[in-house]
Amino acid sequence: LPDSPTYTHRTPDASVLGPAPAKPQPLAPPYAQVTVTQPAHDAVLWRNEGPVTVAVALRPALQADEGHRIVILLDGEKAAEGSAMRYRLTPVYRGTHHLVAVVEDAQGSELARSPAVTFHMRQHSVLFKKKP
Repeated sequence: LPDSPTYTHRTPDASVLGPAPAKPQPLAPPYAQVTVTQPAHDAVLWRNEGPVTVAVALRPALQADEGHRIVILLDGEKAAEGSAMRYRLTPVYRGTHHLVAVVEDAQGSELARSPAVTFHMRQHSVLFKKKP
């Protein structure tokens, strides 16, 4: 049998290839902090069917010029959205509720999310009259 050809792999000299491409740096999240500041966590609100004022704090400020927006989720459902830092939700019925603020980009992708805030909506009732 004839000898089979041999192949030796040689790494090209770095001077031929040029410098290695820089590794892409991971992008920092655009928002370091998203917080629901109102209502306070575990607050008890005495109102008949709302409204509930929701305040949001962001760091850094919302980049609305890039199409970013805030979405307010009440019990997992979209209750409000926009570029404001305060929202009025109505009606909000009695019971325990959970609020989350989400920052989305123009395509609807989530950029940041606040921790959930729980609050309790109570209603005034003639059954609970104040005692003289």
